[in-house]
Amino acid sequence: MQVDDQITYADKVMFIFRAKAKPLTPWQVHDIFRSWFGACLIGSIRRQITKLTYMGYLHYTGERIPGPYKAGNGLWEHIELSKSGKA
Repeated sequence: MQVDDQITYADKVMFIFRAKAKPLTPWQVHDIFRSWFGACLIGSIRRQITKLTYMGYLHYTGERIPGPYKAGNGLWEHIELSKSGKA
């Protein structure tokens, strides 16, 4: 049995924290968690938009939009069309 398989990302992070000589201040912990949760949240929203885009729900100038970055405009247009009842 390999130990490496049992070690999760969180364990590695905690190990790095413990390995440091001085304890982290609450502010540092706050920053670390904020950046980590922020990245997770943004990633999941981006994935949702991308998924909608690839499924063809978001139409912008009548075509599918590749990738998450252009999806914002398509989503906005989709919402506007829905409001006006044309969609």
